[in-house]
Amino acid sequence: MERPFLSTMYADTFELEKWLPKTREEVLFPMIVEVGFKGRDGISRYYVDVATPEALRSKVGGPILSERSLILVADYEYSALEASISKIIEAAARETELDVCRVLSRYFTWEYEDFVSPVSESEGELSRP
Repeated sequence: MERPFLSTMYADTFELEKWLPKTREEVLFPMIVEVGFKGRDGISRYYVDVATPEALRSKVGGPILSERSLILVADYEYSALEASISKIIEAAARETELDVCRVLSRYFTWEYEDFVSPVSESEGELSRP
């Protein structure tokens, strides 16, 4: 059984733990989530946007506000965001790494999405570019 865990999560332009947005309209940013597997080295990287409804309306506009990989928050609170992402990741435990990646791809965009070539689906090993 592969047991994933949240290794780290970060934004490229600011420190998530220290950021205090002044308004809800500011809360729209891409985030990187790194997932580790208990008992093994290395991580898998995923991407997701974090936003409030107010930020989506003010910054994105139009009839379609998001098409994929979005965590919608009422307010930005780092600890709540971290707890939610950890819960999603830990609930994705499956028999193989490939199965874990498939589950997590429901929530996040995997760095190797569309580039994955299973070495052996029965073994659940992944060949990475």
